[in-house]
Amino acid sequence: MATEGTDTHTRRVEQRTSRRRSVPLRCWLSDGVVERYAALADVSLDGARVVTVSPPAVGATVQLRFRLQANGAEVRAEARVVWRAEGFRGRGGVVGVHFANVVGAEAIAAFVEEG
Repeated sequence: MATEGTDTHTRRVEQRTSRRRSVPLRCWLSDGVVERYAALADVSLDGARVVTVSPPAVGATVQLRFRLQANGAEVRAEARVVWRAEGFRGRGGVVGVHFANVVGAEAIAAFVEEG
């Protein structure tokens, strides 16, 4: 039982410094050992939220590949996993990644601004 003045739910504090856009897009996520199909839930210039069957550990360095437009150039990003949430009954999960190096940052900026 919670005592008075305590919160039984932990709230995640927003840490992104740039605007983001929700987007249901497929992507590829690689941790250097396994490359897996995943889905972007949202994207910003700083990072992304990624839904995957096998989420990498917090602190892992990963590579993401995705296209923001059907005929657009592929965006490639090296990123660090900064948070992770397990899915229902251990099935998959969601990770938040912070971009360290992005090829195609202009495409992300244009995409986020138009949304």
